[in-house]
Amino acid sequence: MGSSSVAEDFLPPRAPSSATIRRINFLETDPPIPKYKDYNAAVIDNVLTEEECKELLRMAEATTVKDSSSSPTWERAMINVGGGKQVLATDHRNCGRIILDSPELADKLLARLVPFLKELGADHISNQPHVTGLAGRGRAYQLSRLNEKLRFLKYEGGEYFRPHWDGHYITPDKHEKSWYTVQLYLNGDGEQDLEELLQASKKAEAEPQGSSNMDLSGKLLGGTTTFTPRYEEQDGKVRVFPKTGSIRISISHLPEPLTITRRNLSSTASRKTEEKAETKHQATARPSHPQSLTIEGKAYRTDQWTNTPDTILSHVGRRLYLDENHPLAITRKLIESQFPGPVYGNYSEKNPVVSVAQNFDVLGFAPDHPGRSRTDTYYINDKTVLRTHTSAHQQAYFQQINRNEATRPEEVGYTVVADVYRRDAIDRSHYPVFHQMEGAMLWKRPDTDPLKHAAHTAAAIMQDVNRIPAHGVPVEDPNPTIHAERNPLQAEHHTAEEVEAVAAHLKRSLERMVIKIFTEARKATAAAGGGAGAGADAEAEPLKVRWVEAYFPFTSPSWELEVFWQGDWLEILGCGVIKQDLLINSDVPNRIGWAFGLGLERIAMLLFNIPDIRLFWSRDERFLSQFKAGQITRFEPFSKHPACYKDVAFWLPSAAVSGGSAAGGAVPIHENDIMEIVRGVAGDLVEDVRLIDEFSHPKTGRKSMCYRINYRSLERTLTNEETNGLHEKLREKLVGQLGVELR
Repeated sequence: MGSSSVAEDFLPPRAPSSATIRRINFLETDPPIPKYKDYNAAVIDNVLTEEECKELLRMAEATTVKDSSSSPTWERAMINVGGGKQVLATDHRNCGRIILDSPELADKLLARLVPFLKELGADHISNQPHVTGLAGRGRAYQLSRLNEKLRFLKYEGGEYFRPHWDGHYITPDKHEKSWYTVQLYLNGDGEQDLEELLQASKKAEAEPQGSSNMDLSGKLLGGTTTFTPRYEEQDGKVRVFPKTGSIRISISHLPEPLTITRRNLSSTASRKTEEKAETKHQATARPSHPQSLTIEGKAYRTDQWTNTPDTILSHVGRRLYLDENHPLAITRKLIESQFPGPVYGNYSEKNPVVSVAQNFDVLGFAPDHPGRSRTDTYYINDKTVLRTHTSAHQQAYFQQINRNEATRPEEVGYTVVADVYRRDAIDRSHYPVFHQMEGAMLWKRPDTDPLKHAAHTAAAIMQDVNRIPAHGVPVEDPNPTIHAERNPLQAEHHTAEEVEAVAAHLKRSLERMVIKIFTEARKATAAAGGGAGAGADAEAEPLKVRWVEAYFPFTSPSWELEVFWQGDWLEILGCGVIKQDLLINSDVPNRIGWAFGLGLERIAMLLFNIPDIRLFWSRDERFLSQFKAGQITRFEPFSKHPACYKDVAFWLPSAAVSGGSAAGGAVPIHENDIMEIVRGVAGDLVEDVRLIDEFSHPKTGRKSMCYRINYRSLERTLTNEETNGLHEKLREKLVGQLGVELR
């Protein structure tokens, strides 16, 4: 791979006046390919002059010439096989190749092409139906650049590149993908092209009627490219013949074996980046959806971002945390008891629909944060989501504390509980709808020069610390409050003295809450053991609690609180000193404070010994009747129905290449896409889904995966006929929505 300097006046942005773009309308080709009706493909004639074509070829060959006496060297072109590997496979590809690495040249070519790309609509991709053999499932991209690695290919008599789909190159940071192939034809005109047309015409006459399309008007000449729904199919082919100085642009295509004496061409890839902050998401399967969704009595428009199925919306409005006899409500009340009024207000947020800004932007989520992805988040539309965390309401509660200063000055903290929604794995501890609880405490600082008065602020906070009763349980806390690298101070906004005081208040408050929870859990364990044996031993063993340094995007310094429970250290919550930028963005810049967050199900499963997260949503009286407000009791399983394991194995769609490494598929299939299909088919009748095998074919690079689906109802025995029907429907959905090939 070589590089070459580019003259400043070479390839000016303005194309020759004779340049024209010819879009390929696949509804009018002979034969038509309706599958490609929304498919971007075009030939731009005369976009390069003959002199520019010759100079491009000279620049490429110059990178292989060591001195004036040597000749250009065209290496044999290789093929990508996945895993970052290339192999020489002349039975599949036999032609010469030079790779010219030139970002400058790529930029010049792009500047020349931009007006035509915009006319074609190739500067933006929102939903292309075919992408390198895999249906494009709604990822939104905008044009960023051309691949700087220009591949010059030379075909001489009898040389070929067998039918194939072009791969997509993905940058290592996963932010850019080469959707379009841009193919420049650098030589071959006149008699040579006419000869090729005649040869191809004779070949077409021998083929079945309607299997070929020839443009004998001379408008499309040159090295042939075939468009076909699948390269294995023998019918439905549309052939295109560009000429020297032309550029062919498409998402996918097939090359035809070349019979001409010699032809040189260059190809690069048009890279795309995600369109904007709210659209930097992985492409995912998109089932059809209605024009609007009604949630909590309000209608919301839908669009290409909508990915929230009815199975998820059916959970909205259950409000398990408000049912006083439900284990989640009992857990909520137990936690709230440790954050009493008037200092704390205890709240719940009933409507789960929030804006993208509330859920991500105001909290400082980076534009490319994976949490924004449609693979992780349920979108109502491009501006609206089902909240993924209670922090979506954090700004509102910060502002409420400030507004209430005149009427309720004593309320300087809060807790809030809500149902939250995330696309996630399927197992006994994960469910797409769960409940979070978070809390915060704020102190007011002087409006001007707060750092100058930090000692006074710290002293006021320490007075509040001393009002919190001691709990008497030893706590392991070996690390300093502030560590320059692991747990840094927000030095621009806080002093170490202030942070030490805030941390002391946070830790004592949360220690008391966690110790209360596990004291109640130990009592329940002892009661279940009849006051003797293992139950009594559990209650007698000293409770162990420890602080561990952590990282969270909303706090610094940050910690996790862990408890030693039944032989393991368990993370109970995360917390830290609130990032001052969040307070500034919430219009309360004169405050300092701490915040924490936890999952209610995780705590309730420990408290009540509930083994499967699906049980929280059960309406079975055998489950619900075991719990009563204000009491912690151990759950007694009412039956254990048999499991039914079934496997599904499939090939992912044709492999893409990522900067020299395998990309796993032309459009990434996220595991959460698979989980969502399973939920849509079987709902709560699936206990867990596990990947049990992966395999990459050593020659083709195609990837195979096998998932094991464990069907088990919590309330009844499933019949073989029922599970077989569910599994067959699941297999059909995987093919229809993800484009996989079943094994």
